[in-house]
Amino acid sequence: VDVEGGFERLAQLWGLKQWKVEQEGEVVVSQTSQCEKSCVARIDFTHADLPYECKALVSRPEFMCEHTELFVTLNMEMIRMLSPGDAIVSMKYDAQLDRAVKMLVGQYSQELRFTLRRDFPNEGMTVALLAPPNPGGYMMFPHFTFLSYYIVVRPLDETSQATKVTHFLELPWPSFPSWATAFLHQIAMSEIVWARRFNCTETFELAKNYYVVLCLQSCPRGTPLLPCHLTSDGAVHADGFIQDVNSVNVGHYAWVPAQQQGFNFPEYLEQLLQVLGFSAQVYDCLDGRRLVPYHATMLGRDWSRVEESFAKLFREQRSAYRLMHGGKGAPKVTQVTKPRFLNIWTRQREPVEDDVVEERNTFLNVQEPLKVSISGLQMRRAAEYP
Repeated sequence: VDVEGGFERLAQLWGLKQWKVEQEGEVVVSQTSQCEKSCVARIDFTHADLPYECKALVSRPEFMCEHTELFVTLNMEMIRMLSPGDAIVSMKYDAQLDRAVKMLVGQYSQELRFTLRRDFPNEGMTVALLAPPNPGGYMMFPHFTFLSYYIVVRPLDETSQATKVTHFLELPWPSFPSWATAFLHQIAMSEIVWARRFNCTETFELAKNYYVVLCLQSCPRGTPLLPCHLTSDGAVHADGFIQDVNSVNVGHYAWVPAQQQGFNFPEYLEQLLQVLGFSAQVYDCLDGRRLVPYHATMLGRDWSRVEESFAKLFREQRSAYRLMHGGKGAPKVTQVTKPRFLNIWTRQREPVEDDVVEERNTFLNVQEPLKVSISGLQMRRAAEYP
């Protein structure tokens, strides 16, 4: 599915001004028929006792699949995890909600691409995009190449704990059918009833610690070192990713510098975990935003299992780094609560481009590409490894 096209479409819908209110009250249903050959339904309501950050974190598809007991109106199963906040899922609604959805879109596909994106369409907002993974996923309207459902959440204001929620559903009719209002109201009420029963305090802690973000810091004399085994003839043996064969022996390994050009911290971290005999997925993005090159994220439970062994191995790396380069400074890995992001959205891991890494004043400089798909603007800015 064209996810970027879907988010571009949401940016257009978010900017629409001429909405006709069909229903007022706790749930406001609006519609507009000014979008090409379709009409758009909009539902607005508020969760008075559900903070924005909690709502955003529990909306990740992988969290919803793992904690189905928290979501009484639907049963979501994971088909394929793509990245944090992005997955192919199977979604089954309860009987009442299923009927409402079928009245609106017909015999719908239960298999959906569920993608979360933070700070979109504006900073401080989170949007969930639900779309059939293949065009024509909704059988009633096979000619529609992209028929998606959007849920936008944001704080109601700066002082309250309330969360404002807006749903968008694009329908393939030139004018809005009045009978659809009741079914849209039913969809909104199912979420409102869920939120009133939701135990936010306990669940927020689960969602907040679902991932950890790790940061590579203090690389004063180039990239960190990789552990390698020595062959019987004394040669260094490793599976690529090596800058040269200069090595120092510390602990059980010969340590060599990681390749500077195209250095990628998530890949480097994965290699260290493999040395420890631990297989875990390490990501370079989180909730639809790409992390800066010296940040990486992984499941919190995976990190808890390997943290102690990793700390011991990385202490050896720090000793080897000082032995090789001299001085007191050496790379370190810390856990951060506020990750930093590039101004780019992607789910595919890519190494930093060869021409954007340079050594300056004993620090690694990474020119972070800023590629905003909606505007097509491309710029660069420098970010130093701290």
